[in-house]
Amino acid sequence: MISDLLKKEILEHLLSLRLVLAFALVVVLLVASGILFVEDYEAQVNDYTQQVSENSEFVSKNLSTNPFEVLSWGRQRIYRRPHPLVFLAEGREKDLPNSFRVNAFRLEGPDYSLRGNPLLGEFEVLDWSFTIGIVLSFVAILLASDGVNGEKQRGTLRLMLSNPVPRARLLIAKYFSTMILLTIPLLIGAILGLLVITASGQVQLSGQDWAKIGSMAIVSLLYLSVFVVLGLLLSTVLKDPQASLVVALLLWVVLVIVIPSGAALTAKLLDRLPDQNVVLEDANRAFGEAVENHNRRYPHKDNFVMSGQWSPGEPLERAVRAAEAQDRVLFSYDDQKLGQVRFGQDLSRFSPAGLYQSAVLGITGSGIFHYESFLRQSRRYREDLKRFLEGSYAFGKNYPNMEGRDQISSGIKMSYDSVPKFQEQLLSVQEGWANAIWDTGLLALLNVILFAGCWALFVRYDAR
Repeated sequence: MISDLLKKEILEHLLSLRLVLAFALVVVLLVASGILFVEDYEAQVNDYTQQVSENSEFVSKNLSTNPFEVLSWGRQRIYRRPHPLVFLAEGREKDLPNSFRVNAFRLEGPDYSLRGNPLLGEFEVLDWSFTIGIVLSFVAILLASDGVNGEKQRGTLRLMLSNPVPRARLLIAKYFSTMILLTIPLLIGAILGLLVITASGQVQLSGQDWAKIGSMAIVSLLYLSVFVVLGLLLSTVLKDPQASLVVALLLWVVLVIVIPSGAALTAKLLDRLPDQNVVLEDANRAFGEAVENHNRRYPHKDNFVMSGQWSPGEPLERAVRAAEAQDRVLFSYDDQKLGQVRFGQDLSRFSPAGLYQSAVLGITGSGIFHYESFLRQSRRYREDLKRFLEGSYAFGKNYPNMEGRDQISSGIKMSYDSVPKFQEQLLSVQEGWANAIWDTGLLALLNVILFAGCWALFVRYDAR
């Protein structure tokens, strides 16, 4: 019985020209995003490889002549890796900072070392989350918006219910038939797009990457299901199919366009950041206070000597504590900026589109999640450099020794292999699901609530 109902519902939809055109558009967009991604990813990888190679040459050259050019006075550059899954969810990754300047005492930046024209940033994004989140969700609510009242108007609903067909079974058939129809173009487009990406030879997808792709597919079906059930609910509540279509489209605009777009602006207005100049003044003040505290605790006639950062012969402990005091202020400011983004994400979660976007970015570890992970790893790398310098400096760390400065400098030997190297690690599947579990759970809960309401109304629906 349920299979007959499914066939009937699917055949009715397949006779619609709008459905065929919409499905063709979805497949084309998914494949096109794969083609565009391959070309862009190859350019990003080439840039990244060249930048990392240049930094390695800088570190290797200066360690052999003057190691403090790397560890204290100078700044080597570390770079964020190109993400191999941005074709799933780009999250404006190309517009986020991708570089820091770092030594044992400072993490400066973030900086931008990006390829392309930033003025085109608003027009370059074409990823799978856009196609699913915008285009396919529109098709979903369009297909379901007249699922009940449309049949009532045509008289077929009354005819079906005159037979011993349970209403719950009929509603389930309507739901699953629409979900099947939505899955077909998604599956075809995804397979063709992945064939394009893997056949290019430019992108090597690991087992973790395939697991993330599968995870995104699950979340995508949950997201599309919300709009299918919402369309069926409106079709049950409103008598006129035209009215339910208009209301459905208005709701879709609010949930998919208005709320997610307005969330960032609202977060900027409600969670204002302190003035950057004030932050820099506070950081410099913290640095000076830490220096004064050390000089009072360890008085010495040469305490007035400061080379700007640190040089052999100066108190290493003083430079470390002063840098840590300055970092507490600067890192707090960076964390506030991330907090503002998180607040915007929280506001966007009032819509299923916001939940979906946050979930897929969390699963893939791209966008703001990629940048935040890069920031954390950059801070840890600075700590690694600091510990390495402290371990290599076998002289007095609290008191200056200006007389023996040259002897100290020549006594510190460092090899390229011994110095910590920065190597960014992308988020694992487990870390991705930890980021996305609440958003995915809320999408599932929203499905349950909407379907329960639709079922409660449909079992009492007047089909006459």
